[in-house]
Amino acid sequence: MGLGERETSVRMRLIIFSTDYPPLIGGISTYSYQLARNLVKMNRVTVLAPHAPGDRAFDARQPFQTVRVANVPVLRELLCMTYILWLHAQERIDCIVNTVWFPCGLLSYYLSRVASVRYVVGAYASEMLDDNRSLKRQIKGLLSGFKIKTFLSASMMLAVSQYTKGKLVEMGCPSEKVMILNAGVDVGQFCPGAKADALARKHGIGKGDLVLLSVGRLDLHKGHDIVLRALPKILEEVPNLIYLIVGDGPERAHLQALAEDYGLSAKVQIIGQVEDEHLVEYYRLCDVFVMPSREIEGRVDLIEGFGMVFLEANACAKPVIGGLSGGVPDAVLDKETGLLVDPTSPEEVAAAVILLCKDKAYADKLGHMGLKRCRDVFSWPAICQLLQRVLEKIAGTSEQGEPAKG
Repeated sequence: MGLGERETSVRMRLIIFSTDYPPLIGGISTYSYQLARNLVKMNRVTVLAPHAPGDRAFDARQPFQTVRVANVPVLRELLCMTYILWLHAQERIDCIVNTVWFPCGLLSYYLSRVASVRYVVGAYASEMLDDNRSLKRQIKGLLSGFKIKTFLSASMMLAVSQYTKGKLVEMGCPSEKVMILNAGVDVGQFCPGAKADALARKHGIGKGDLVLLSVGRLDLHKGHDIVLRALPKILEEVPNLIYLIVGDGPERAHLQALAEDYGLSAKVQIIGQVEDEHLVEYYRLCDVFVMPSREIEGRVDLIEGFGMVFLEANACAKPVIGGLSGGVPDAVLDKETGLLVDPTSPEEVAAAVILLCKDKAYADKLGHMGLKRCRDVFSWPAICQLLQRVLEKIAGTSEQGEPAKG
């Protein structure tokens, strides 16, 4: 799309407001960036986010304006409020797209009171549920009454999965104001391709070896430990299997010790964080992707709201295995694009891995069905077209919230 074509298609003035935004790494960060990257093709977009290491170089490459503020609590909020009010006075903002409710959605709630600015607010999983496990979550818990007001006053709530929509409805949010806007996948970046011989050599993977892959932060609920407990059984049937774990996090030392306790050091490699541009090479290298995320009693801070990594693997035509928990069933269609298992059962995980490793035709079928689904349904342009229609409807309503006449 050329510059002139983009300008003629501009319809709305939007703010994408997020405290979780690149160069920070994570699901919400990717979600926020992809909304901006795709909505700018149809609108005038400004991203409002805190400073982060490396942000200047990242922002310079983007086709939209990015305004950064100091990442200091209270000062951050004051600067964001001031900027939005200033911009709204200069040029009416049609809608603020908040990718998290706190503090972004909460600030937009107040802006809607004082300046009649419309807003939508995203919801994933753990960030909208209350507990007292950290100072930030304690503060959010104290603001639970304002959280409800923030969601109820939004023009629309954007739930990343059916699971998340259910949680919002349980909180008292009307179902008709909750739109399911699943995460997407960059099908240009994540796509089928040959296995990289250099990467295989780097990790000691031979021609006859099969690769099992997990990608994600090394948190307790992700299920890496369940895969490790399943691995001895898997290796009885698939002795040429290598398990690669991409990611880092608080569970790394525990997972390393668990692999050693099971005598799996020669079969398991914890690789650490991999830059996005190289991540696709790991998906292409693998034969089966697995992440049996589970819900843990008392840990609402650890819930899989969706699972973008399943789409990334599917987009590379790989079969996936996910845990039947949280929003994962939105990302993985059981026996269509992958397999859903009891995420607390090493036996079920083992059986699924063995099946896909030994039945290549079935594994390929699941992988190619997943690829088709990603291209047809989960490409970011397709996801953002859905959001675009909702935002246009919001921008076309009267101040009283009723559809504009004529």
